[in-house]
Amino acid sequence: MQKPNRTMLNDKYTLEMLEDFLKHHCVREAWAQRLRSKAKTFIVAGFLNEGQRVLAQANKLSGQQGVKESYGNPYRIFVRVFGEVGAAKIYGTFIRLARKILY
Repeated sequence: MQKPNRTMLNDKYTLEMLEDFLKHHCVREAWAQRLRSKAKTFIVAGFLNEGQRVLAQANKLSGQQGVKESYGNPYRIFVRVFGEVGAAKIYGTFIRLARKILY
């Protein structure tokens, strides 16, 4: 996995290029979904500050209305109850526990 800061710089550059090219709102929505996915990955990997920063960027792009489209049903319930950071932490704990049991 690339370091979160380098990944986010690459993503920021790509977003700026897409926005200049398309000038359309759907690009912002799609990019916010991508950022939420990356934030979840960062938080699960232990990069809490970077994950929270990425979530803030996603919320700046699309607000909270994009949360529904970003996550599947079971995870979406955890997001509603525990928030995006709390849900990612629970998910990471569950994955680690499942790996210990299965491997």
